[in-house]
Amino acid sequence: MCRRLATQLFKGDGRFVVGVATMLTRQIHRTAAKEGRLPNCLYVGADNTPKETKNTTVICWAIFMLASLRDTALSAIEFQYPLVGHTHGSLDRFFSRLITALRGRTYYTMEEMADISTSCLKAFKLNWSHHGSTYNFAHLRTLFGIEVHRYRNVHALRLYVDSSGLWVKWKQYVSDETWCQPRLVAEFDRLDVFAAAKPPLVAHEFGELEKGKHLNFLNKLERMLADLKCAHLGPCQLVSRDAESMAIPEDIYYSISMGADIGHLPQDSLVTVTGLPQNREPAQKAYIQPGDFCVVAGKDRLPIVLGVLMELVQYNGEEHGLWFRWYHPLRTPEMNFKAGRKKKVLDIFGSWVPADEISLNETEVLPSVMQPAAKILVWDFEPEPSDEGNQGSVVIPFAVYDQLMDLHGVDMTGLSLSSTKRGNLFRTHRLMQ
Repeated sequence: MCRRLATQLFKGDGRFVVGVATMLTRQIHRTAAKEGRLPNCLYVGADNTPKETKNTTVICWAIFMLASLRDTALSAIEFQYPLVGHTHGSLDRFFSRLITALRGRTYYTMEEMADISTSCLKAFKLNWSHHGSTYNFAHLRTLFGIEVHRYRNVHALRLYVDSSGLWVKWKQYVSDETWCQPRLVAEFDRLDVFAAAKPPLVAHEFGELEKGKHLNFLNKLERMLADLKCAHLGPCQLVSRDAESMAIPEDIYYSISMGADIGHLPQDSLVTVTGLPQNREPAQKAYIQPGDFCVVAGKDRLPIVLGVLMELVQYNGEEHGLWFRWYHPLRTPEMNFKAGRKKKVLDIFGSWVPADEISLNETEVLPSVMQPAAKILVWDFEPEPSDEGNQGSVVIPFAVYDQLMDLHGVDMTGLSLSSTKRGNLFRTHRLMQ
């Protein structure tokens, strides 16, 4: 009964999320009061579900906690989201035993549920508390102006405070050794602004539909108890028939409580965080200069070509064209489920090497080294170093392919282009946006 009330109260309106954040806050306070100290880093193990614990609201809660406790020992909060199969752990086994202990039992109050649990699970030391009010931590999303996109791509996220400010970083899997580049959330002298953003209390009320369901249940229960005689009070009556509506006391309601086969995507492309005051994406430069990497349109089996600008060619003071040094993609084995030896295909998502370092019979037809500025599709980006090829080989970031698809309509997800190791990862990257 108690679980059903809680489920209906928080279903579909985001209140379950703020209930989780409120319970985390009270648990930290209860543990710190008992032990007389705070940890240096709080590790939060949570289900891998965006509807409950893996969302912007919970991250804003962590920002609020670190800002409020910036002068204490607590300097970091790390979220870890187990992969499929974590339900075989000791914590989830306990919940399985708890469900078995409560199955078939009738209870109407938290005290009755706690009595049943402690009497059946004598091997466990159980304690509980009444969660009578909830703070609307979702309100902090509006105050902070922060939104986290594609958060489901990561399984570990860490927020921490140092002398310069509050930072956030993430990685795809908990076992990964490397994190993405940290993003600055707020400078240290501005953390008092985040700490002052007190979340309001959530009003305890049912919607009309939920209220009707529970009133129907109470009416049935009243009729069931109508024939029972109390020793001194006469027939039991649960709800007054004369009342036009049932007032719900504020302290009645309380809360009771993509897969591991995806390869490693580039850490910095996993998540997009908007609203960070110090990390807004800079506007693209309106000019190019020698040394800049650019992408121009190709043709046939090479739809794009990577090049580095060598010189701005001018004649009589007027721009005549741009002189490029072209790069060419290496060939790698095709990644598919076909049996037998894999043929080598052009891997535009893999390593690009200077074209003058490859023999002519291994290269595709490249554009002229002289190109007008209008032919450039994407510029002002920094390629990533490659682990394959020679020392000068580079890899085009996924963000550049996103621009080619979103701004120029160049489809980069066709199987004829992306049936390679990193190409498959890019298709996954696009599907998970």
